[in-house]
Amino acid sequence: MKKLWVTEAGMSYDPVTKIYTDLESGKIYDAEKMEWVHPKKPKVPKVEKEGIIKTSTKRKKAEWFEAEETQLSSVYVSNLPKTITIDKFVKLMQKCGLLKQCEKTEKPKVKLYTDNEGKFKGDGLAHYLAPESVDLALQILDEQDLEGNKIKVELAKFEMKGKFDKTKKKKGMNKKEKIAAKKTKNKLLGWGGMGITTGSEDPKTKRARYEKVVVFSNCFTVDEVARDPTIILQVKDALRAACSGFGAPRKVNMFDGHPNGICSVAFNSAEDADRAIDGLDKRLLRGRTLSAKRWDGVTDYTIEETQAEIENRDSAWKEWLEDDDDEETDY
Repeated sequence: MKKLWVTEAGMSYDPVTKIYTDLESGKIYDAEKMEWVHPKKPKVPKVEKEGIIKTSTKRKKAEWFEAEETQLSSVYVSNLPKTITIDKFVKLMQKCGLLKQCEKTEKPKVKLYTDNEGKFKGDGLAHYLAPESVDLALQILDEQDLEGNKIKVELAKFEMKGKFDKTKKKKGMNKKEKIAAKKTKNKLLGWGGMGITTGSEDPKTKRARYEKVVVFSNCFTVDEVARDPTIILQVKDALRAACSGFGAPRKVNMFDGHPNGICSVAFNSAEDADRAIDGLDKRLLRGRTLSAKRWDGVTDYTIEETQAEIENRDSAWKEWLEDDDDEETDY
């Protein structure tokens, strides 16, 4: 039998585990290796409560985050012709949707970038009111020829310059600014796309707000719009002119996919709408007999397009945009 070296402090013996322990060094005797070794630390199993997932308590490093693409409604346009103006840029971008307005100036929120000397660099930024307009701009305007330049349209991405500074958080809008922003959006979009602000009753006349809207049918055919997208502008201009004799039209909306050729006109008052219905029902517009009635405040005349219809419309729009680049209109 091998003799064991024992320190002066002696050793202990556990009859249960049958392990010898050196009282000075704390080592235990390994019978297989026949030598003193340091005891292994016992493994303590992690016990977690049922239904509770253990998560890290380590806090993430403070940093600026990048917004999700679906939350963005701005596009970055590059390779623009050096001769383009703000007016032309606004006109181009408005073909795909409503642009946001500056709360102070009420002008479209667009920007053309210049260098330190004030010379145009060839790129710009446009802020749309709805993300859907971004998708349309990417489909229609991207790689379109504009005055000899093939423009590039992409989703705008905003990055924070420099290091994160928690003392420089973006200042949010106060209550007054939020109310102003909401009014601007209501003004641009209109209730149900009909051009009237939210609310069930006009406080002055006690008449329902939707009574300010007149719905016209038989204004156009879907086929003629598919063949020539400029029909949209022709119909809206003609209807606006016809309605002007009964009151100032606030908004003319055309549901170009509706088989009944539906348009709507929002007036400043229900009385103006009454006069327009009396004066324009059964009247001719562009050789077509109109039918005029008051909107019921509920019906949505928007028609969902099929994929084939979307592709045909996009193709027609592209042809129109290419032919329309040199024309100028006020916005």
